Amino acid sequence: MNTAIITAIARRGISGLQLNTRPYTAQSKPTLSFKQFIQRGKVLAMYRKYMRLLKQIPDKKTRKEMREWIRFDFDKYRSETDSQRIEVLLGQANRQFKEMQSSIFSAV
Repeated sequence: MNTAIITAIARRGISGLQLNTRPYTAQSKPTLSFKQFIQRGKVLAMYRKYMRLLKQIPDKKTRKEMREWIRFDFDKYRSETDSQRIEVLLGQANRQFKEMQSSIFSAV
C-alpha cells in the first residue's frame, strides 16, 4: 500500500478511530540516572517482598486488605523524586516489613 494513503488514513482515522502513527521511542519516558535506577530496583524489590509475604497469610479477607494497604502506601509515594526521602521511605518500609513478618509468624 502506498505510504501517502496510509498516512492519510491514519490522519483521518478509520471508522472514527484515530491511529497512532508515531512509533514507540525510548525518549517518551524520562531517562533515569544510575542512582534513580538503583533506587527504583530497591523499591520494586521491597514491593515484591511484601507480596510474597502476603501469600503466607491464611485468611483471604485479611490478605486482600493487607494487599490494598500496601498498594495504597506504595502508590502514595509513587511520584517522589527526592533520593534522600526515598531512602527514608525504604527504611520505614523495611521496618514495617519486619514487624509484619514477625506478627505473621507468631500468629501461625
